[in-house]
Amino acid sequence: MQQTTKQQEMGLTISSLYRGNPMALWFEIAYALRLIKKNLGHTLLCSSVVAMCIAISWTTLNLYYSVALKPVPFTDADRWVAVSVLNRKIAKQATNSVDLYSFQSMLANLESFDELGGFMAQPSSLGFGVGEEEGSERVVISHISANLFRATGVTPTRGRAFRPSDEGAVAIISHEVWANQFSADVDILNRTIYLNGARHMILGVMPQDSYIVAPFDVYVPLQLDQIYSPATSQLNQGQIIPFGKLSVTSTIDSAGAELAHLFASISVQYPDVYKADRQVWLEPLNKLGFNMNAANLISIIGIAALVITLLGCLNIRICFMRKPWNGRESSRSVAPSGVHRVV
Repeated sequence: MQQTTKQQEMGLTISSLYRGNPMALWFEIAYALRLIKKNLGHTLLCSSVVAMCIAISWTTLNLYYSVALKPVPFTDADRWVAVSVLNRKIAKQATNSVDLYSFQSMLANLESFDELGGFMAQPSSLGFGVGEEEGSERVVISHISANLFRATGVTPTRGRAFRPSDEGAVAIISHEVWANQFSADVDILNRTIYLNGARHMILGVMPQDSYIVAPFDVYVPLQLDQIYSPATSQLNQGQIIPFGKLSVTSTIDSAGAELAHLFASISVQYPDVYKADRQVWLEPLNKLGFNMNAANLISIIGIAALVITLLGCLNIRICFMRKPWNGRESSRSVAPSGVHRVV
């Protein structure tokens, strides 16, 4: 209590000192400017360190938010989940892709999802004439389940989304492809393009800065034209990244348990193809692709930001709290603020 009273009295004394002596604040500023002038190089170094610290810290926060915290721009974003699979005998890191047989088994047996689909990414050439070589550009295609456009609420600004009846010869292009490759042609619908030499008709154009899961250049319907067996699924090496929307009555834990039971039964039924220690679980869709490499990168950047912050604080302390250089400055350190001051 006595210490608190002394602190209050000291605060009142300093406050009344500045009110009673209008020049006191100017003396403080003048003294600080003299210190900065005498150590201009050191001051610039401190300022640079602090600025770098702020920039790295801001970058770290934005990076972590964009890859791990930012919700997906879908309807009922909190109910969208992705699948993670880990087979310790094959890889040490989990992936988000499954083989075609496992994917078809998910579509046929899982009851915890209102919507379930997937996509496959594929590099391709975009051509405007017959064949791959004529006017071709390199693009990335997403072979995506037709129902996901309706389920996510992402719809083309021009044209329409895919329908279950659409065959593989149709495509939806991104806004960037439409603007850059077609000069924002308003008559783009029903135009013909060639993807890896195969003819496709443009059904629609995606909204600007809008995409499903990742910013692909072109979307085409995912065609599963046969019932895959474990053998053909593995030989074909078709890897689909599944994701879906949980039902209202399901949780991520209950749906994950159902999915784990399904994969366990597949492993028991086909032990030579699927190893018994294949683990599977669900995680929020906004963490799709947030693997250990990304986590390690963000950790390193965060540690670097912390170290730079500490260095900045240390340099500021050295710059502004070091001992005076001569007797003229020493007289300021022992004199009351604004009283018997050598300026």
